[in-house]
Amino acid sequence: TETGDARWISGPGARKKVHNLRKGACAVMTGIGTVIADNPKLTCRLEEPVIKQPLRIIVDSTLKIPEESRVLSESPHLTILATTENSPVFRREHLEKLGAEVLVLPSNDEGRVDLAELLKVLGRRGISHVLLEGGHGIVSAMFSQKLINKFTVFVAPKLVGGAGAPGPIGGKGIEKMAEALTLEDVSIEEVDGDVMITGYVP
Repeated sequence: TETGDARWISGPGARKKVHNLRKGACAVMTGIGTVIADNPKLTCRLEEPVIKQPLRIIVDSTLKIPEESRVLSESPHLTILATTENSPVFRREHLEKLGAEVLVLPSNDEGRVDLAELLKVLGRRGISHVLLEGGHGIVSAMFSQKLINKFTVFVAPKLVGGAGAPGPIGGKGIEKMAEALTLEDVSIEEVDGDVMITGYVP
């Protein structure tokens, strides 16, 4: 909504699907904006026991993550903070003492984490399946750099409206519908009244 309220847009069935997506991923990634706004756990929570939780990757170019964030207070050893050389050294050291790993990466022209380099580093570590769960800032950045190969979108039959309600993909956008990117191999599934759409980026 215009106030930022987003709980809950989708129903419990869709949320269970998301937890199953997390279960199948090596890591779950989000931006610092989502951590500050929602304070998520980014863990896999299902009725049956989960043998291995995915790593949590937080893209935070200047390390402004609050210390009370759940990704730091609950199993911080599973959290990787991707930052740049612009982040304060004392913050890096302090966050590492809390148990998180701080990964210093090159910055792009805007002073933010070079996302392509981040994915290369993760790939070299054997982290081959990253589930991106973020706001329109990090999603649009990844999308514009062609770093996303598959989308899963949940649509709830709820009308919100309002000019201030953010969409799932920000950035500059397109001028004409003819420029829109059409997903391929699209599948559609109804999940307890919500709709799950999955497709691959050509």
